[in-house]
Amino acid sequence: MPRVRRKAFWGLLALILFTAGIIAHLRRAAPIRVVSFDETAGPPAQALEVSGPLRTEPTRILIDPGHGGRDPGAIGPGGLMEKEVVLDISIRIAWHLRAQGYAVSMTRTKDEAVALSNRARLAEEKEADLLISVHVNALPVNARPFVETFYFQPRQRHRYRRHYAPAQWEAKLQTADRSRRLAEQVQQAVLAEVRAHNPEVFDNGVRTRGFRVLRSVSIPAVLAELTVLTVPEEESRLRDDAYRGRLAEALAAGVQAYLEEETGHTALSPDEGQLWMDTEDTASSVWAPSTVGPSP
Repeated sequence: MPRVRRKAFWGLLALILFTAGIIAHLRRAAPIRVVSFDETAGPPAQALEVSGPLRTEPTRILIDPGHGGRDPGAIGPGGLMEKEVVLDISIRIAWHLRAQGYAVSMTRTKDEAVALSNRARLAEEKEADLLISVHVNALPVNARPFVETFYFQPRQRHRYRRHYAPAQWEAKLQTADRSRRLAEQVQQAVLAEVRAHNPEVFDNGVRTRGFRVLRSVSIPAVLAELTVLTVPEEESRLRDDAYRGRLAEALAAGVQAYLEEETGHTALSPDEGQLWMDTEDTASSVWAPSTVGPSP
């Protein structure tokens, strides 16, 4: 083959391989489709059985999808971002809980930055009864994936005490045990679901940590690390709508188990449930009835 033709051949081959690599990368890094509040009508009321005494008012639950906006959180080896994953899962959690009659709000319903102080302030201003912060972890790609759930455990001589008024600190002390029980229920439910797909997933347990979103509220609050996004196998699973849906269902079941254990009451009927809808301003939300339900 003449030299000119050889050069043309190798040049064309290099271009083809380069283009194929770019296409493959774009496919791997393609964002997931995040569900929204108004896509489907949800399950019919008759499909949900309610037993036991009903509360006069629904428990108010604030769901906090971690990160958002310029903060992507963890990024998987294929380019999937934590902020997308946890937003989608959080919306699904909100719908599962709303379908059981709980009043649910979210700190964000789209890809936007929300300051940690605003997340905590929203919980206090709207008198939420529980705060659930949703995350996925980051580790070396060859690490063993695990599930862990955090809560804040104050101590009488804790280094954070100076930031609180005496009454606020006393409230944190009284709330810590309930936060621990909530964390235990969430950890158990999520771990069982993740292990159903990967039995090698490690149980990292319920742990205490002074995350600001946990220590800045006076209600039971947990931060759930559902799995490890940076492990390739887990990133692949998290791209699957059905898998994210099952994680959301599991976490919602853990929350409901905690509430039923604490109060002895089941959820309100679906017709009595409310959704706490966020406005464009994340820090100002309103309670409003809703007739739409979870996306599949």
